Amino acid sequence: MALKPKIFKCKIQLSDMDRHVYGEYPLVLAQHPSETIERLCTRLLAFCLNADEQLKFTGGLSVEGEPELWLKNDHGGIEQWIDVGQPEPERLKKAQRQSQLVKVYCFGKSGDTWWQLNKDKLNKLDRVEVIRFDWDLVSAIAGVFYGGCEMVVSISDAQAFISIDEHSFELTPQAWQ
Repeated sequence: MALKPKIFKCKIQLSDMDRHVYGEYPLVLAQHPSETIERLCTRLLAFCLNADEQLKFTGGLSVEGEPELWLKNDHGGIEQWIDVGQPEPERLKKAQRQSQLVKVYCFGKSGDTWWQLNKDKLNKLDRVEVIRFDWDLVSAIAGVFYGGCEMVVSISDAQAFISIDEHSFELTPQAWQ
């Protein structure tokens, strides 16, 4: 029998002063059985940094050929393709053909190695942005994240200030490309 995803509900109170996006986002996230809590939190952080009423979580790991998040226009075209982790350059090349902008949020202890091995290929992709999250910070956020939590996220000057209960974090995404 196949394992079922674990469901997390959370509410995000977002103030993105850089993009002038403000609002409350009640989210339901499904954690794939093979997905770590750190990866789930990275998807959530990617959502916060790109929040939009049209931004949606996809089938992700459960559906081959889909990103973790996408923003589609009114005609069904993909405006933004958002992946997390360390995808193969060929996947991103294909994603670039399907969307206006591709973003990758890289995290993990092996992120630096992945970048060094793939940066020459990725630099040839003109509509691909690669952003690195600090592994220790993602791990710390994952350590306090729980279903039903309420997060307050304030973004200003390309930094995200995150509060979960009495825990506070400062995320400074590093743009590799």
